[in-house]
Amino acid sequence: MKKIDSKVVKSAKKRTELAFEILESLRGGAIAIAPIEQGYVLVADMYSEEGVERIKSLKELSEEVYFPLLVANVDQLAPLSGPVTPEKRLLAMEFWPGPLIFQCPSIAGSMLKIGSKYFPETLYFRSSSDKILNEVCELIGPLVYTPILKEKKIVTNLKDISKEFRSASSHFISGSKFEPNQTPTIVGFDSKGASLIRVGAIEESKIRKIIPNLQSN
Repeated sequence: MKKIDSKVVKSAKKRTELAFEILESLRGGAIAIAPIEQGYVLVADMYSEEGVERIKSLKELSEEVYFPLLVANVDQLAPLSGPVTPEKRLLAMEFWPGPLIFQCPSIAGSMLKIGSKYFPETLYFRSSSDKILNEVCELIGPLVYTPILKEKKIVTNLKDISKEFRSASSHFISGSKFEPNQTPTIVGFDSKGASLIRVGAIEESKIRKIIPNLQSN
């Protein structure tokens, strides 16, 4: 496992070189350890059956389980969940990267299983503030991710990541500051508009400033 500290990578050129290096590993079926706002996650290329299955095997997940996705920007949602509405774009501009998850219907034609034996009807998207990870997403497209947990809490320290996970990963991206207690807010989108699925770190009032007609579940 190669460790990369995002804090010491100041050059855009070096960041791109590292992103391409990670990209090639993921395309080859590898997985990596990377940061989101709450802590560390395992990531894989969403089109790599080998990478996705490696994560499922490590976490002993059932065949029905499918993964949420990390994206570089809101435009990466379009091929998987349809046109990017003004509401999605405005929310992404305001709160991405950050503890906000979009719940969107999947396009049946995309035929994307994301690790499950079934085609999921709903997809979940978020964006990471780590510049290297975000650039990987820009280059390769969305990545599947799943949190690394210890005692049901997302891990924020390398020493708390099991040796099994570290040995199975090609790269480890570190250097982020975490806010582990911030549960992400989930906003859902369908043909009826936007609805608040779960209140989290981003308060309902802040969402309503951008989407006044937000529905509450």
